[in-house]
Amino acid sequence: MLAGLRRASGLIAWLCLFAWSVPASVSAEPAPACPWQPALRVGAEWGNDQLYGSAGDDHGFTQELTLRAHAIDERDDLWFGARQRLMIERGGHRRTDEVTFELGWLTERGTGALVWTFGPTLGLVLSGNYAGAELQNAWHELIDNGYTLDAGLADDYAPHRTGVVLGGRGGPSWLPLPWLRLLVGVELAGAIGGTGQSLVAVYDALEFESGSPEFRLVLSGGVDYERGWTQDPTLRLDGGYDTSGIYRSTHLRLAVRGRSWEAGFRAQTNVGGSAGHLGMLYVLLGGGEAFRHEHALR
Repeated sequence: MLAGLRRASGLIAWLCLFAWSVPASVSAEPAPACPWQPALRVGAEWGNDQLYGSAGDDHGFTQELTLRAHAIDERDDLWFGARQRLMIERGGHRRTDEVTFELGWLTERGTGALVWTFGPTLGLVLSGNYAGAELQNAWHELIDNGYTLDAGLADDYAPHRTGVVLGGRGGPSWLPLPWLRLLVGVELAGAIGGTGQSLVAVYDALEFESGSPEFRLVLSGGVDYERGWTQDPTLRLDGGYDTSGIYRSTHLRLAVRGRSWEAGFRAQTNVGGSAGHLGMLYVLLGGGEAFRHEHALR
């Protein structure tokens, strides 16, 4: 995927060069630079309930894996991401794997201490059996902890469902001090088809940063309020997404950050309103100063 993005950015650069070379050759004036010259960035995140707040009961949201690739410049961030999330019914043997492919664009507007970040998203969502039970079984065998398929790990899947989710998100970030930032935002999403979650969310975070541009320590935390709906009964398993009303969750991030990399740990409570928690390890590599969009949008 990273090689494909590099080829795409190279193609854009060649097209820009060709477009400006013809008039430049006639007028003999210097050719302007291509208006969009993005840096490439990739990220990976792995989450597990045993990393934060779980007693190893293998109920609710149990594991999550996310991969993302970005083309980012001074103001814009175009990305493609894929996420697999596993959930198991509390008090039963039903389970589902939720797989989401998301294409999104974010842009920043404003100068000085107050900046607005916003943009649309388009997602393809799949639910059903996508090897989640086998992955969880292999993980439990590796760490020698938790249920395996031979010891009763849930493996009762419903038929596959497919849906499309259209959405958008954004909000302001305020930098009152060089080491302090306040983030506020809203997320809206609408699901079409047999699966996927419609969502209204309001969130905030306070971020502290200390150190040099080459190596900074980051601490951030906040509170989210969400209301979700879904037509997929497997996403509403006891231990899955709560669709009964507004629920609250909290999140905390500890990280180290350089000019073109970041690594850290993020903890989230009450994931999806499930009363379950996840701890997530992540790494970001490539261009894009401060990786601002991940922090502006949870």
